[in-house]
Amino acid sequence: SLHGHRAQLMDLRANADDDDHVVTPFQVNGLWGCLSVSNHSSLRFRNPAYRSLRELVISYFDDYMNGKGSRTLRAYSLPIDLEEKYGRKWWAERGNEGSRAVA
Repeated sequence: SLHGHRAQLMDLRANADDDDHVVTPFQVNGLWGCLSVSNHSSLRFRNPAYRSLRELVISYFDDYMNGKGSRTLRAYSLPIDLEEKYGRKWWAERGNEGSRAVA
């Protein structure tokens, strides 16, 4: 675990005119939040205040835009638990990450 939370990744999928965005969701007292790194400050951290993953993702919708100002968020993946998928030492694995399926 990372800081007491399971290591998870979730893909926020954009349309063809923009890039996907990957976040790390976590739960506190049954509410979802996430950590994120982005060049856009509005696509970063979310406090654990969302009752579902869908609510969490929707919190990104208005700010998820391409350079032309079009809203591009279209879908999201279910969280991928890195320990379940790659084992206890997922953080130490080496290899071609591009060859692994997202979901």
